[in-house]
Amino acid sequence: MRLSKHINEYMNNRAMDRYAFNTMKHNQTALNQMVEVIGDMEIDRVTVRHMDALMNDWHSRGLTAETMRNKVSSVKKFFEWARDREYCRKNPMFGRRVLADPPKERHVVPVETFGPLLDSIIEKGATSVKYRDRALTAAHLYTMCRPGELLQVRVRDLDFQHREMHVRVTKSKKLDAMPMTDEMVDEMSAWISTYRLAMGTNLEPEWYLFPPYQSSPGARKHYAPDPARKLANSHTIIQRCLRTIGWEGYRLGGHILRHSAATAKAEENMEEGYDGAIREVQSWLHHSSLQTTERYLSKDNDRHRRDKRAKTGPMYPSLKQPKKGNIRAVGG
Repeated sequence: MRLSKHINEYMNNRAMDRYAFNTMKHNQTALNQMVEVIGDMEIDRVTVRHMDALMNDWHSRGLTAETMRNKVSSVKKFFEWARDREYCRKNPMFGRRVLADPPKERHVVPVETFGPLLDSIIEKGATSVKYRDRALTAAHLYTMCRPGELLQVRVRDLDFQHREMHVRVTKSKKLDAMPMTDEMVDEMSAWISTYRLAMGTNLEPEWYLFPPYQSSPGARKHYAPDPARKLANSHTIIQRCLRTIGWEGYRLGGHILRHSAATAKAEENMEEGYDGAIREVQSWLHHSSLQTTERYLSKDNDRHRRDKRAKTGPMYPSLKQPKKGNIRAVGG
């Protein structure tokens, strides 16, 4: 039986085992690419050389090491499944390893820059589109949500009475009532008032909270919100906002603000203890494990904790410490 038939059976089995949607999607993509590269051949005729061709194709696409590892894992698991059912004798992807990329420098916007960043957005002309940009930037900083999660939020998801913003988490597909801090309440209140004035009517619950803007008929410089349409992405908006404080870079976007906010929150909560600080940030980021949050945060957090503890007490608190003045210098 050919690869495509086995892949269909494999994906049906994984669906019955209730694998996550994104996991299924990544598996299907990797297996489809395998068929495209080596052909829809009989599964027991797939060799190591076919896997060499597949790996070379992935390398030619400029994929990151992490993406490569995920794809290799998808193909490995497929052939392990096939071998357990005696569809093939061995796993041609067995033993493949992908070396890690050198660690990338993570950009972190300092917490003391958050206020100037928001103010600079509307400094030169407070138009409604700039208030939208400010509100979207503030939402990244004060909720730590992923950019795609914020773009899905609608007007009905804002609950000022209970100080909550309802967000559907991308990874788990679960709905979370994100708490709105004082800053977030102020920013969203200002944006809702501006949004209402821009529309000239009360806002409909189904309208998107951060809508795209379109040109008004007969005007070039005036724009109006298009509330029924979802904003495609926030990347260029965040880049434009960061440019107002001198931050340039193609890769800068909403995730930089999410990472910066998480780093700042962890550092400010460090006096409550390392575990407590990281666990609180984990709940904001919607990470499934503490290890993921630790990798996500800047390494400066570790140095901050080290310096604070080392400079304010003994190296080994459990040991009996010598009295001050008992250690004398010995002359040479």
